[in-house]
Amino acid sequence: MDPALERLFAGVNQIFHAGDVGGNSVLSALARIAPVIAVRGNMDNPGCGLKETEIVELGQHKFIIQHIVRPNALSEHLKQLIQQLQPCAVVFGHTHGEFCERIGDVLFLNPGYAGPPKPGYMRTVAILHCNGPSLRTEFFSLDPGMHIPPS
Repeated sequence: MDPALERLFAGVNQIFHAGDVGGNSVLSALARIAPVIAVRGNMDNPGCGLKETEIVELGQHKFIIQHIVRPNALSEHLKQLIQQLQPCAVVFGHTHGEFCERIGDVLFLNPGYAGPPKPGYMRTVAILHCNGPSLRTEFFSLDPGMHIPPS
């Protein structure tokens, strides 16, 4: 776990991990900052105890967390889940690249990738500010010298 996460996530109410966790030690370290809800990624052991999809309600906001999501080509299962639950956001991972786009009434958010540095990947995390009915996403780079413009 990147040591910057403790500072960046100080004061958050909830942490979502959208898969490819890398081990329980990461979840334990994050849980020392705030409660964690995580899903299983394609690189996680299927027997790790994490679900493929989590549904989370925080106040008036409902979230779907799932590792593999293609926002512009949703699986039938995810389309039905979105229609049924009407979440404000779908949080996902898998591509290791940041993504933040509203499609219809749903915000699709990939906070990026926070693991060990890899060539060709900028390491990022996001904080989703939920103030009243509105949502605002703020991305942070974990790589020194990199700047992410506000979204």
